[in-house]
Amino acid sequence: MDGTNTVLDPEELFYLALQASAQGDHAKAIGYLKEGIAIKPSAKLYYILGAEHAGIGMYERAVDEMTKALEIDETLDTARFQLGLLKMTMNDVEGAKVTWSQLDMLDNGEPLKLFKTAILLAVSGDFKQAIEVAQQGVDVNEANIPLNIDMNNLIDRWKGSVSDEGEGAESFSEDTENGNHFFLSAYKDDKNQ
Repeated sequence: MDGTNTVLDPEELFYLALQASAQGDHAKAIGYLKEGIAIKPSAKLYYILGAEHAGIGMYERAVDEMTKALEIDETLDTARFQLGLLKMTMNDVEGAKVTWSQLDMLDNGEPLKLFKTAILLAVSGDFKQAIEVAQQGVDVNEANIPLNIDMNNLIDRWKGSVSDEGEGAESFSEDTENGNHFFLSAYKDDKNQ
């Protein structure tokens, strides 16, 4: 057998997509993910497809795909957190709050709950409290190190806002326009979802 008629299953396509993504080949990753979805749609395939589209700036498509992931598996907290971040990126603070409201059911010490709380505090202008809460999340988050890196970057920015008394909250869309996609590395770390 020469392998030319070999059909890959969705799990193989998922891992090939992760590998392509890690190498920066978004086109190949998106192709693998769409092929996997065509065979058997799953929350994790839609979740990573949304991450890929977010990575190339197609935020509305990414929102749709993250929403589909949550429709398939409403317990996918990482997708819920990332969907809220996407909405923040699009300056839809109310949409982010609604999306994140289900994270309120998590234990108080859960990193995703702490991170979303910190972000909302920062958006309201309470940078000192945002820094404290985000740091608590970083301290307990052992499962997603790239997310810790991103949150530490936010903490550093918020510290700058604390020192610049009178400065208002920066919008997430300003970050996007400036190329600061602070949340995107967090998408792909949760491979088992």
